[in-house]
Amino acid sequence: MWWLKGRSLEVRVTESQLRAQLAERFPVERTVLLLVRWRLTDPSLEFLPQRQRVAVGIDARVNLKLEGDRGDLGGRIELETGVRYDEARGALFLVDPVITRLVIDGLPERHAQRATDSVRELLAEIFSQRPVYTLDPLDLKQGSARLLLRELRIEDDAVVVRLGL
Repeated sequence: MWWLKGRSLEVRVTESQLRAQLAERFPVERTVLLLVRWRLTDPSLEFLPQRQRVAVGIDARVNLKLEGDRGDLGGRIELETGVRYDEARGALFLVDPVITRLVIDGLPERHAQRATDSVRELLAEIFSQRPVYTLDPLDLKQGSARLLLRELRIEDDAVVVRLGL
């Protein structure tokens, strides 16, 4: 690491790299609040550099009890998140998810809040446990980033990890 003294090094993680690793973590199926069963699939991802956030879209199926019957409904969740680097795991995590749009076809308005609350809880749990991207410790630049992270920022085309001594 002596060769980094007084210098900085950047590791760029592109949208397509993040999208590919995020896709590997889906589908996800979970029951939340003992009443609502979610199946989340086909995530999409887009950088929002002006807000230092990431937009994520996820196809969703929800099975919940509606007026005495179980309903299996489909739709889409759109949200924005921040990005956090975990040095111990050498990984990027999505954090602070904010649901910007939840559309579930056939979901009565009076159940919308329960659905929103349950999926927000589920997404926070998923994102806290599963990194969206893990740096490759065998790649010299990425392996160094695991030890010497100094800055993380979102640009138009990449999450940039800056490191140095």
